[in-house]
Amino acid sequence: MGVTPSASVLRRPRVWLVAQFLLLAVAWAVLDGGQARMLPDSRSYIETSRMGLRESLLQIRTLGYPIFLRGVAAVSPYYAAVPWIQLASLLPVVLLLEAAARRFGATPWQAFAVASGFMLGAVQQGDRVASVLTDYPALLAAGGAVACLLLVVADARHVGGWIGLTAFTVAAYQLRPAYVFMIPLVPARSEEHTSELQSRGLISYAVFC
Repeated sequence: MGVTPSASVLRRPRVWLVAQFLLLAVAWAVLDGGQARMLPDSRSYIETSRMGLRESLLQIRTLGYPIFLRGVAAVSPYYAAVPWIQLASLLPVVLLLEAAARRFGATPWQAFAVASGFMLGAVQQGDRVASVLTDYPALLAAGGAVACLLLVVADARHVGGWIGLTAFTVAAYQLRPAYVFMIPLVPARSEEHTSELQSRGLISYAVFC
């Protein structure tokens, strides 16, 4: 007796990953309301986003979040869309983590568990999702950097992984300078240590999530 197409779809971890995200997004919207929260530091980021490049470089704030806010202001002048854009940005990072974990050697359901752990941890910080602050997008950038790190450890010739690792690491720092600690995470890959890195790294990352 063959498996029906609907049953086949339901057996795919990625389908459940997306469904899980949608359920969490609805729960967050109902419980939190999806209203942008302005906190004391929000004003300085907004002010920096309205400056020219030369003036911005003289400010205490790094450029990542002001650039993000400038983009948001183009479609949402009062920044009401910030929480929704920040929440929506979680899904591609989660899917990237899931794909990277598979490439790293995890089974589909193991990869689902790793990506789910990151997603649940991120959504639990509901107040940060809605805040006009760097905390949440910096967390996502760091998650993307770790996902790309898994890709390049699995295959040092993965050009997309290296580009993504560089871009996400720079973004994490520009969003929140404390994430400068991401730079030492980029390891010198050697063939003789690849299998050990894979077995220990996947377990460590799952615990981290």
